[in-house]
Amino acid sequence: MSKIIQTLKEKGFVNNFRMENNQLILDDPKRAFVPDDIRIVDEFRFEGNTDPDDMSILYAIETHTGEKGVLVNGYGISADPDLDAFLMATKESNFNSA
Repeated sequence: MSKIIQTLKEKGFVNNFRMENNQLILDDPKRAFVPDDIRIVDEFRFEGNTDPDDMSILYAIETHTGEKGVLVNGYGISADPDLDAFLMATKESNFNSA
């Protein structure tokens, strides 16, 4: 995962997003985004060799205002259901389809 994060940083995905109160948060500068504000540019799945809890997805995200960054979520049993719902709404948004 660290190699892909480094490659994404070289492509301008330098921010780290986090989920809070059904919004994606960027801390510097402090901004909040709803599903219609973001586009999932790419996603990368990682699976642990022996532990199902090691499964995760790295999302490369771009906002409608041009910020680029990454977000990590588990998948399968370790997924955050609120974040999954947010990302599903994002995939259905008009901005993501553009």
